[in-house]
Amino acid sequence: MYGPCMEAPEDRGLGGGASRGCAFTANQIYSRAGTAMRILIVEDDPAHAYQAVATLEAEGHEVFGPALNSDEAFQWASSENLELALVAVEFGGQRAGIELARQLHGRHGLPAVFVSTADGVAPEHQDAALGLLRKPFEPADLVDSVLVAQCLLNGGWPPPPPVPRPMEIFHRAGMWDQV
Repeated sequence: MYGPCMEAPEDRGLGGGASRGCAFTANQIYSRAGTAMRILIVEDDPAHAYQAVATLEAEGHEVFGPALNSDEAFQWASSENLELALVAVEFGGQRAGIELARQLHGRHGLPAVFVSTADGVAPEHQDAALGLLRKPFEPADLVDSVLVAQCLLNGGWPPPPPVPRPMEIFHRAGMWDQV
């Protein structure tokens, strides 16, 4: 289990006997504490891609990419033991990120978080990702979004406050395994 997510001592009122949650302290949230993840960046905009790489590496994550197309993403996914993909919905002039996220999960078990400026598109494809991080966002929002994804992947719900403002969560604990 990754650092910040653990058993919660009480039921969080989710019904169905759910008793798992994320136990973050304020210091962990604001110091961006947590266990490093192996993250793939899929983004064809070099400025966004390299900012994401630099931000996440500065927080101690091992970052792969940026993958500038689907072939590169599959190459990284098949050769590395990745834990999360941050996938631009729009790349290569199309909305290829949606299908790519589905294929990364289907072929490699790799969960994704969409990154996009297109508000209406990604939520229509909730089966393909844990959530959406809307552009533009601050570097701290990116780091906090990875912490939220990390928590969700470890069965934690609700995610730690504060969920970054530009982030929308699609899946609660346990739901991702059913997708």
